[in-house]
Amino acid sequence: MTMHISISENGMSFLNTDKPAQQDLPEKVQEPMAHDPSEVVVDPPVFRDLNCSLEDLYNGVRKRMRVTRKVVNAQGECVAKEKVIEFEVKRGWREGMKVTFKKWGCWGRVSHRLGDERPGHIPADIVFVVKEKPHAKYQREGNDLVFWREISLREALCGCRFEYEHINGRKMNVVVPAVITPESEQVYHGLGMPIAKSENEYGDLVIRFHIRFPRTITPEHKDIVRSLAFLDD
Repeated sequence: MTMHISISENGMSFLNTDKPAQQDLPEKVQEPMAHDPSEVVVDPPVFRDLNCSLEDLYNGVRKRMRVTRKVVNAQGECVAKEKVIEFEVKRGWREGMKVTFKKWGCWGRVSHRLGDERPGHIPADIVFVVKEKPHAKYQREGNDLVFWREISLREALCGCRFEYEHINGRKMNVVVPAVITPESEQVYHGLGMPIAKSENEYGDLVIRFHIRFPRTITPEHKDIVRSLAFLDD
C-alpha cells in the first residue's frame, strides 16, 4: 500500500512515499461508479488545521490524524468510515505549510481519494495546514527565535548576566554589557530554528529586553538620581 503526499510551500512541491502499517489497508477497494465524464464534478479540497508546537517544528515529529469520511459500500449505501493516516512533520516547517493527501492505493490499484464519496463526484483531496501554537517563551520570526528577557532598570544601566535554557535543552550563560536600551538585542548566530530542506543550517537566536522601571520612588532616591549628572548625557 502506498500513500502519495504532496508537500508544498511557496509554490514548490515534492512527493514523499510512506508505507503505513498493514492494518490500515481497506477491507475492500471499491471501483468508481461509471458516469458520463462531462457530468463528473471534482470536489474542492477539504482543509484541516495541523496544530504543531514550536518544539514539534524544531525537532520534527510524526503525526497521526484521524479522518472520518463517507464511502459507498458494495450495496450502494453511503456509510461513515474512519481512517488513521500518519506522516512526518519535518524540522523547520513553518505556519501555513500544506500537507496534501491526494489518493491511496492497494497493491498497485488506486482507490478513491480521502474525501467523501458520492455519485458523480471525484472525492476531494484532504489538505492539512500547519498551525503553530503560541509558545510561552519564544516568538518565531522566519527562521529566527526571539526570546524576551525582563531586566531591572539597574541591570539595564549596569549590565547583567543570567542562565538561559535553549529550546533544545542546552543551557548557556548570557552576559549582557551595559547600557541596555529598549531597542537593544543580542544575536547568537546558528541558534535559531532549523532551516527546512537543509541539514545543518539554522536561523539566529535573538534576545530582546523588557526594562522594568520602579513603580514608586522616595524623595531621598529622587535626590540621588538628580545627583547623577551622567544620566543627562
